[in-house]
Amino acid sequence: MRRGLLALLAVLAALVAIVAAGPAYGRNGSNPPLEYVRYKGENVQKTYLYHYDWHYRTASGQWIHNTWTAPGYEFPTTQPVAPNTRVNVVIRSPMKPDKLNIRNYHPLVEGSPPKGGEFVPSHLYPIRNKSGEIIKWGAWFTVEWGNEHHNLVITTKWLPDPGTGHPYGTEVRLAHVRP
Repeated sequence: MRRGLLALLAVLAALVAIVAAGPAYGRNGSNPPLEYVRYKGENVQKTYLYHYDWHYRTASGQWIHNTWTAPGYEFPTTQPVAPNTRVNVVIRSPMKPDKLNIRNYHPLVEGSPPKGGEFVPSHLYPIRNKSGEIIKWGAWFTVEWGNEHHNLVITTKWLPDPGTGHPYGTEVRLAHVRP
């Protein structure tokens, strides 16, 4: 009887640990995922968070809505890249974004909102671990322009997925590369 009770308690403890850990998308769901610039196989620049409008579910099941906007546009220090090479934006989340938009602004007046901007064609792809599970998402694009600064505004959006409890929302991040 005692062994049966101990076995039952062990199973319950294991189930609680699994539920508490939750799927990877639920970890740190109160904040939008971190994004960074990857070039030639290295993480070379952490993007600056400019704005987010984020919805997440607490452990008790309550939905929380957070919004934040930086006081001004501040792009990171320029990351040199070779012209006509592939650059990646990596999103540290196994949740596939529903929309990803990269716009390039040059020239830019320091601290002022960008105006106009060119759409940068990008290609979204999954990043998997050794067991094949998607752990991140990436978007690659090519820096094709001349000897100019490229102030990149990256807008990533996850739409609500009813019944799942997945966090969702929009985030806007800033990056800065130059050939």
